[in-house]
Amino acid sequence: MGLLLNTVHLKLIKYSSGRGLLIPPVLILLTALRFYSTGSYQVVYSDIHGISHLVSRIFGSALPDYMRMPETACAAAAVALQF
Repeated sequence: MGLLLNTVHLKLIKYSSGRGLLIPPVLILLTALRFYSTGSYQVVYSDIHGISHLVSRIFGSALPDYMRMPETACAAAAVALQF
C-alpha cells in the first residue's frame, strides 16, 4: 500500500470532510479501496461520499507514470502474447 499512498498523499493532505475536519490520507485511500473492492455502489455509498471519485481522479492523473500503451501494432501484439 506504500506506493498507492505515496501516489495520493500530497493531493489528499488537505481534503476536508466538509465539516471542518481533515481526513487522514490513509483513511481516504482505504475507504476508496473498500469501495472499489465491494462492487456495490449502494452498500458503501454512505461511507464514501465522493472520496472514491477523488482518489480515482488522482490515480487517473498518475497513470502515465506507471503504465504506457504500446505505440505500434507489433508492440501491441507482443503485449497481447505476454498477457
